Amino acid sequence: MADSSPGLDISDARCAFHRSIKANLKAWADDIGEHQEYDKYIPLAPDLLRLLEGLALDDAVPMARKAEIGVAISYVLAPMDTVPEEMVGPSGYVDDIGLAALVVQRILDDVGPQVVQRHWRQEEDVATVVEETLSFASYSLGPQIWETVKKDFERQL
Repeated sequence: MADSSPGLDISDARCAFHRSIKANLKAWADDIGEHQEYDKYIPLAPDLLRLLEGLALDDAVPMARKAEIGVAISYVLAPMDTVPEEMVGPSGYVDDIGLAALVVQRILDDVGPQVVQRHWRQEEDVATVVEETLSFASYSLGPQIWETVKKDFERQL
């Protein structure tokens, strides 16, 4: 028997959630100043998550990369990671966006930009965004912390 009660469309709720997070991160990043480029990169967190979600469901993405997507999404959503948001505020998203970009870069290398681009909902070229995000994460975190993030990720695979 079909449920005739009105329900919440999960995709609409997810879109609203992503917009809300993006707006909050953008407001915070604007507060700390664009000279540090946080205003450009931190608000990418929900966009990169949505991209990973789409790629996880794409048949063109190899299963090994889908496992990496699962680990990356878990890392982003975990309250306590290498640079925890709860302790350092939204700048704690730098490791999250860096790791998400790292996984996307690996998928780009495997399947090419066409597959990845079809899940990217922004106007900018996804390969360029990923490359710039990786540079930002490495610079902002410093080489030691960035290497720790990557090693912790590899251990979870």
